[in-house]
Amino acid sequence: MKKTALISLDALSDTEFERLKNLKNFNRFFREGVYSKSSLSVYPTQTYTVHTSVITGNFPDKHGVYNNQYFQPFKPGKSKKWFWYRNQIKSDTLYDAVRRQKGKVSSVLWHVTGKAKIKNNVPEILAVDNENQAVKVLKNSSFFFALRSEIKYGSIRRGISQPALDNFAVACAIDSIRRHSPDLLMLHLVSIDAAKHNYGVESPKIDEALVELDKIIGRVIEACGDEYTIIMFSDHGQFTVEKEVYLNVFMEKNGLLNFRKKEYKAYIESMGGSAVVRAKSDEIMEKALALLNENKDMLGIEDIYSGDMLQNLHVDKNLKYIIEAKAGYHFKEENSSVVIRNLADENIVHATHGYSPYKQNYKCVFFAMGDGIKAGHEIKHMSVTDIAPSAARILGLDEFSCDGKVLDEIFE
Repeated sequence: MKKTALISLDALSDTEFERLKNLKNFNRFFREGVYSKSSLSVYPTQTYTVHTSVITGNFPDKHGVYNNQYFQPFKPGKSKKWFWYRNQIKSDTLYDAVRRQKGKVSSVLWHVTGKAKIKNNVPEILAVDNENQAVKVLKNSSFFFALRSEIKYGSIRRGISQPALDNFAVACAIDSIRRHSPDLLMLHLVSIDAAKHNYGVESPKIDEALVELDKIIGRVIEACGDEYTIIMFSDHGQFTVEKEVYLNVFMEKNGLLNFRKKEYKAYIESMGGSAVVRAKSDEIMEKALALLNENKDMLGIEDIYSGDMLQNLHVDKNLKYIIEAKAGYHFKEENSSVVIRNLADENIVHATHGYSPYKQNYKCVFFAMGDGIKAGHEIKHMSVTDIAPSAARILGLDEFSCDGKVLDEIFE
């Protein structure tokens, strides 16, 4: 089995692509490997949804992780439960395929891997309400691997602040390479995503984060040496938010929802730059959709997807109507004193994702470098679903069936 490191560069997008050429370690992939600034994500472009498509090679209509969080109406955002656990994925995964062929897997802060059968695993999982973070991580990880990682490298981490969190993740990953020599290493790095969420996509903080990320990539390259083929990818871009739209407040003003009683006839489930329309009956759904259509411009709605459009986007089959926001608008689920919040009036700058992968300046990036990989080759067209089957080819797996295709053009 040919060793492979699969590294997620959360929220790095085509808008940063040219800048990467001027960074020492990223530049190696341009010279010695293959690269793309045209990788198409899946819908919605939510982190957990995309990472599940990456590791399964399937679209959301097969793997079932349709959003970061599952439907929990009226639940405060910080109390919501997410798609944290392996048993919430409805299809095969690359790491399970490696394990079936007696290969070794290590995973650090990868999504939807709680309680997965991975020998060395620290999943991304958050304590909610009164849970203890350390206890929750240990209960859902590979216990001794997680405990050793915390004891040895926990002092590096400062909550979710960056670049400390990425430095902690890389320290754990490098330790695993040296101690366990996994056939498949899965590593999630989130500093670019954090910088964009916190400061918007135009901030100088993005350049600072790119420089730090390049240093981290250099450490990974050094640890992998010639033994590993390295695949790096991103999951989505981001857009700076100009206006937050509280669609359930709009529903309440039109008699379709009651926040105080926590009751609804129609409810809008946020997915960031998109949202699911849910209703108690077909008649109410028609009323809700009519209201949304009549007020599209005011609410920042670009389109309302249904039927063939959703089928072509391969979204979960249980989602019948999805609202797509205009770039710069962010759909919010919770209560508010206003329907539209203009962030410029409050000097607030941040960014988000969840939009259609077909929006301009919103494509993903992809890199691969190692033995048998072409040098200096650009991939013009690909999907994030192509990553798992291509990694399976590198790993030498007997069979890995999925929606994606092997990127034959990356191989010598």
